[in-house]
Amino acid sequence: MMRVSGDRAQVTPLIVPAGQVPDKVTKWVRERRIAALHRAGFTGKGVRVLVIDTGCDPNHFYLNDRIEAVKNFTGVGPDYEITDRHGHGTHVAGIIHAGAPDAEIYIAKGLGDDGRGYEADLAAAIRWGIEQGVHVINASWGSTEEPDEATGLHQAIRDATDAGILFVASAGNEGHRLLEENTVTWPARWYEPLAVASTMQMYAGERPLGANSPASYSSAGPEIDTAAPGTYVYSCAPGGGWVYLSGTSMAAPMQAALAACLAHQWLHMTGRMPTEPELVTLCLSHTRDIVWEGRDVLAGVGEIDACPLAVRRRLTVRAGSNVLTIETGGQGPVQRAEVTMPLPARIEPPGHFMVVFRGLLEGSDALVEWDQTQQQGTATVDVLLQ
Repeated sequence: MMRVSGDRAQVTPLIVPAGQVPDKVTKWVRERRIAALHRAGFTGKGVRVLVIDTGCDPNHFYLNDRIEAVKNFTGVGPDYEITDRHGHGTHVAGIIHAGAPDAEIYIAKGLGDDGRGYEADLAAAIRWGIEQGVHVINASWGSTEEPDEATGLHQAIRDATDAGILFVASAGNEGHRLLEENTVTWPARWYEPLAVASTMQMYAGERPLGANSPASYSSAGPEIDTAAPGTYVYSCAPGGGWVYLSGTSMAAPMQAALAACLAHQWLHMTGRMPTEPELVTLCLSHTRDIVWEGRDVLAGVGEIDACPLAVRRRLTVRAGSNVLTIETGGQGPVQRAEVTMPLPARIEPPGHFMVVFRGLLEGSDALVEWDQTQQQGTATVDVLLQ
């Protein structure tokens, strides 16, 4: 039997009344620089993400206009009954929406109100996702015992990846155990899923000692592919509220959301959706090392980062021109790229104005410091090297 991989004992959930979307809901989006993709227009549009979990609150104001289809696979209640009485699935769906606001979310209730579910039900949910033509499946659940092949779960995951679907799975909350033992849970421990560990980035709005490091509860093993913030993550709660939860359950949907944005970017650039191997490669390349250089058993290739190959550059802005030449060197030859930037018709003292860069080189907004006498200014911006 599978169980959710979140809501660990390290966290006391704090439900906050409904209202406007709190700023901390999208805090991880900014810190992982996914906001740069959003500003470039890559928000997961056209990408279908299936959340297989404890259901969802489809009436939560933050989610209700993004849920495309729902189905209940638990055998309790009618097929359309996906009410989330646990809270886990709603929280996961909120994380995905924050990271990929224009992605289409599909909800399959494969876990019961106690956060547990049967492998055969989860396999049926995966096959429904294949039929719906989803592009990404999020599985924030696992088991310390390998499921029997007779349950059909592993075969369903194989069929999903064969169909071109990225299967993202939480690595589990079994801890490191001094790295003497592989603690990754199934299905993340199988070859096909993209296994996601949890880091300590989130901490009730603060940065704790050891921020950006693997969480103590996060499972470890050679199957770990990536890591994402999973500790004290703020997201949706049933009934229209908000709640802090922790676990690799919270890390996996962050990876799934980034994957949706990267798939949207690929679609824009090539005119087609990426294949499953292509999307895996995109996910692995949009990370940064946080433990050791290269792959390791705690964080895989690293923590998710939408702009891992970015450098800070000072730019010169001159009056009468709206074309900037950005030089990026890195370890290779100098490359130049032109970015069109509309300048204000008149620049008044104190001489500060915001520039929003659009396109694949866009990494951040830039505050231009304008020298009225010299009629030129300078700005700092993150520039992608890839």
